[in-house]
Amino acid sequence: MSYSLKILKIKVQTQSIILTCFTLTLLLHSASCLWRLQADFNLSSNKNWLRKNNLSDATMGEVYVASLYWAVVTCFTVGYGDIVPQNGFELAWGMVIIVVGVAFFSFVLGDLTS
Repeated sequence: MSYSLKILKIKVQTQSIILTCFTLTLLLHSASCLWRLQADFNLSSNKNWLRKNNLSDATMGEVYVASLYWAVVTCFTVGYGDIVPQNGFELAWGMVIIVVGVAFFSFVLGDLTS
């Protein structure tokens, strides 16, 4: 991606912002998709975030928006608490996303200040 931005002769600062936005979008999309998928991984119990929030019968779009919302508030470490982990798999995934989110934003802030 950075090679094609160099061809377009875009300023380095603008390239950095574009790459950061693209990476953030990819991170949030991946986190939200995996948050949705891992709700099915707990085979020993039917307890998961989809059932707790009455989204088991919701449309794919509604579930994606709820998953993306969870990914955003978790990555930004806001964590409103309205969509919370209900089992061990969800708790582990939440911890991974918090660590990845903090690492990503630490890297971005360090990159922007240098």
